[in-house]
Amino acid sequence: EGYMNMGVTTPRQMGPLLELIYRRKVASPEACDRMLRIMSHQYWDDFLESTVPPGVATFGKVGALNRSRSSIILVNGPTPYILSIYTDNAVDQSWKDENEGHQTIRAMGTKVWNTLNPAMPYVPGEKAKKYYPTGAGVE
Repeated sequence: EGYMNMGVTTPRQMGPLLELIYRRKVASPEACDRMLRIMSHQYWDDFLESTVPPGVATFGKVGALNRSRSSIILVNGPTPYILSIYTDNAVDQSWKDENEGHQTIRAMGTKVWNTLNPAMPYVPGEKAKKYYPTGAGVE
């Protein structure tokens, strides 16, 4: 909440906003449906989206700057939830999959999924990283 830039928000602000979009209360139902459709087809799906089993509907948005990474997701699974994680002031400012912000977001997302859905445990396979869009050939 220390940012004063336009277009920058906090995890606490994003959670309720995503819920309002999902409940179709932030704009017309048609506009909310369009936003949800876009958020369900994100190219950058190697943040929180990668911590949810395939076949479970998710609506998410990621953000990345050199010093920070962010991801918010609404999971429409057996136990629905919204999770928003932001990192900041990162020492590791690389644009590779192994970036500490990416790894932290994925570790926390995996923990939340498995805690809320013990009957359907999921851990992204180590070989899945080969297909993540982040770091794919970026040096």
